Amino acid sequence: MKLKDWSPFKECSWINKGTLRHLDKEIKMEYGQFECKRRLEEELGHTLPDTDDSGWDKYMELLPKTTFTHKNLYSFVELEDGTLIGWNESPSHGWSFPVGKWRKE
Repeated sequence: MKLKDWSPFKECSWINKGTLRHLDKEIKMEYGQFECKRRLEEELGHTLPDTDDSGWDKYMELLPKTTFTHKNLYSFVELEDGTLIGWNESPSHGWSFPVGKWRKE
């Protein structure tokens, strides 16, 4: 799937120029509460209860390893070239899609 197919860019409040140049790139991996939980279930070989917060916990472990500084970033994708694009859901500004990268350890 390409980045332009991942989110409703036509409905968001703004897209910065940094995001626009990545729209035709393929998504390598998606990170968020539900995607992290799904991958954990695959590793364990069984389904976790709906009340299990392991997906959220895993996502919260990954987020500080990125350069994102947004307070309302609930998911992001890694593109084929390693660029990260977040889905920021600000209550005052609507959706935005900041560009980030993995921090060097």
